[in-house]
Amino acid sequence: MDLHLIRRILKSASRLDPDGLDLAARHLGALSWAQAQAQLDFRPCTAGPGFGGYLAAPLPGSQGCLVVLAVPEGRVRWAAPRSARHFWLGFIGPDGEDRHVLNVVAGQRR
Repeated sequence: MDLHLIRRILKSASRLDPDGLDLAARHLGALSWAQAQAQLDFRPCTAGPGFGGYLAAPLPGSQGCLVVLAVPEGRVRWAAPRSARHFWLGFIGPDGEDRHVLNVVAGQRR
């Protein structure tokens, strides 16, 4: 697991979507995205065939909201990001619904 890359990705996400991430952080029980980042503990995750990436366990007060960091590879495959210029950062509620998604391709928010 590349912690340096994860830090670079989170920094890039902060630059591209500061307001959206602050709002999403409230679903995690944090006051701001900066506070949430300090508590996120990403771990490699494989959720069956075709999915790989990083998953941060729910924080206290988050009502079970997960944070997923991955990169799409085709329509149904996901992998761990290899660049801070191409990633998908998602806040997933306990019901499996996306609470907030940031998709970055070639360093630009999509």
